[in-house]
Amino acid sequence: RVATEIKDLPYTVNVITSEFFEDFAMFQIDDTLTQVGGLTGIDVGGGFNLRGFTSTSQLRDGFYRLGRYGQTNVDRMEIIKGPNAGIYGRTSPGGMVNMISKAPNKKDAQKLTFRYGSFDTSQGTLEATGTLVSPDTSYILILSQFNRASDMDWFHIRENQGFLAVKHDFANGAHLLVSA
Repeated sequence: RVATEIKDLPYTVNVITSEFFEDFAMFQIDDTLTQVGGLTGIDVGGGFNLRGFTSTSQLRDGFYRLGRYGQTNVDRMEIIKGPNAGIYGRTSPGGMVNMISKAPNKKDAQKLTFRYGSFDTSQGTLEATGTLVSPDTSYILILSQFNRASDMDWFHIRENQGFLAVKHDFANGAHLLVSA
């Protein structure tokens, strides 16, 4: 919510980018959070533990959200530790996690990714972005399927994810973004 470069902020912000997710082959967000000191993974309900304090909600694009979601549609994660997170209003004493969604791009691009790992882990992702109808309207569509088995017969993770965002730029400089 603060349109300021991170270097100019009076507090520390840890940022994990989508490029980091890809470079380190991180399949799920809870795999990623181990890279930030004092932060444990996000559980199924969206809760996390930051600096020893438990929180039951995080932010998505600057707005409170309960629940968990996959990393395929997250452009970056911003983690503010301690009372400095009060800039977002009500927060945990440990801090706040804000996940920024991937945004539509006017340049047409498509990407198909397939990754695999141990325990029969596999993830296929299709991402497409570009203009829609007019040059002032752009979209991003992301479809992903993730599977992971285990050495225990009863344990298996299967996640299907879909993300769609449409953005329209008006002549007066205003924007309308709808995402689901």
